[in-house]
Amino acid sequence: MNRNLLRLGICAGVALFSVQALAEGTSFTGQLGKLLGLGKRPLGSMSRPRSCERPAEGTYLMQLDCAAQAESVLWRCEGCRSPFPMGDAGIAVIRRDGVWLVEGPEKARRLVEGTGFVSVLGLTPGGNGQSLVVVRERAEGGLPVIGLVDLRTGTLSPAPTQPTTQEEAEELRGVQPAILKGTRELSLIEPARQLCGPRQLRVSEPGAPKRKLCEFKPAADSGTWDRFDPAWSGDKVLYVAGPLP
Repeated sequence: MNRNLLRLGICAGVALFSVQALAEGTSFTGQLGKLLGLGKRPLGSMSRPRSCERPAEGTYLMQLDCAAQAESVLWRCEGCRSPFPMGDAGIAVIRRDGVWLVEGPEKARRLVEGTGFVSVLGLTPGGNGQSLVVVRERAEGGLPVIGLVDLRTGTLSPAPTQPTTQEEAEELRGVQPAILKGTRELSLIEPARQLCGPRQLRVSEPGAPKRKLCEFKPAADSGTWDRFDPAWSGDKVLYVAGPLP
């Protein structure tokens, strides 16, 4: 009898493990992680605070050198968001009129023309056949669409992974994998005494918020500007800056 119970326990354990593995592989975030080549690595998220209405688009694409505590303007974009570094190829960024590639300071070209793009999630794994993974909101409303931009031809096609529920759509809207680099995480710190003041940028180890690896406090004369959508770029940090309402 004890042997039968042991067999039953083993079977139950194997079944539970199989169900969990299947759930991880077929869940929306699991499929999205696979599309981006991240495996089981957590997808970073950068939720916007609800304490005040902050801009969704910025005026400048910026770069911060943590060691020098200096920021510089890469592109006066006049309405951009969600930068994503692509190594030597440049920086992909969303602008209100399409998806752009910034190849150097004030040197940008449009990859895809169109409206409704809201974020760049990353690159599909692979060599020369890589595609840029972007998110686009439908003009008529409804669930957002994940698109693939062919970097060789500039053509846009739907990705094999798409949200099918409002819950998955909300998960998708919060994803920002570029805020993670190994075990280091970028975060935006709300000002202590201002409800809608400029935020500080902090680099820290997840689970150890007191261990600050880099913290950038905007200069006093830039108090009417906000910084958002941070992303790692080598040892520097990209983000968008725009005026507060």
